[in-house]
Amino acid sequence: MLKINSKVIFPFNRESRFTDSFIYELKNNSTIYFIRKDSIENNEDMMRFWDVFVKWANELGLVEKFNLKNLDYQLANNYKSLTCVYFKQKLDADFDLVNYIKSNYNSHYINVPKLIFRIALEFRYSISDIKKLIIQTANRYTDAFSLQRTSEIFIRNTEINFVPMVNDSYISHILIN
Repeated sequence: MLKINSKVIFPFNRESRFTDSFIYELKNNSTIYFIRKDSIENNEDMMRFWDVFVKWANELGLVEKFNLKNLDYQLANNYKSLTCVYFKQKLDADFDLVNYIKSNYNSHYINVPKLIFRIALEFRYSISDIKKLIIQTANRYTDAFSLQRTSEIFIRNTEINFVPMVNDSYISHILIN
């Protein structure tokens, strides 16, 4: 039940080498929740626990964790390591990517990393499952979808995790016919 009702969390380092701060929304003036570290309350064990918990949960395939640096999200005051963490949900077999795009986009030219990120935040599916879904949908609806290729040189560091590959080519955009 905890996994199903969990929320996406955006942890980052503010005053410690360990994760000590969290937000729940990627918007201006979001409330920052933090683990206090001062002379009275060190709490480094709690911060370290969070980092180890997320590392193990990620290794076990329970959570998705990724850096937001190259997805154009930054925090004020140059806080470091803004990441996204959520318990992964199984990809719904009835999820219709074509209808999702039609309902949420007015453009015929869709940025794939931003599409993947949006679906991940909304449904908490794994990034790899979303990439597979995009490729399968494009293969199924060749008359409606065209996958736009790009060179690796045009992909920023952590953004590469959000770019599917087809026949050794990176796919950066979807063109809706």
